[in-house]
Amino acid sequence: MTSGELNASGTATYLGKWTQTGNLTFTPTHSNPDIILTSGDSKFIGANGDELQAEIKDSELDTTTGIATGTFLFIGGTGRFEQAQGSADFTVTQDLNSGTFDVVAQGSIDY
Repeated sequence: MTSGELNASGTATYLGKWTQTGNLTFTPTHSNPDIILTSGDSKFIGANGDELQAEIKDSELDTTTGIATGTFLFIGGTGRFEQAQGSADFTVTQDLNSGTFDVVAQGSIDY
């Protein structure tokens, strides 16, 4: 098991232009050494400064393709996201040469 920091930015429907910070834990699977289980926590900071907290659940990274899938579980935050709840399934596609990545997430959130 190893861990690392998450830093990202982008644009989303409810957040506008956002930045993201978080912590990830990577756990290898014994049955398939190319698959790494990923979990962690994340904070999205929206264009107006409101924060949306999320847990990263049921995530798997395929090290041969650089593709990860999982779920963001929204668990509150600050400002308009203080009572936020919901989830979004995500797919991360990583460029194995540069280490950069794209994330596409779709789900619902109540706040």
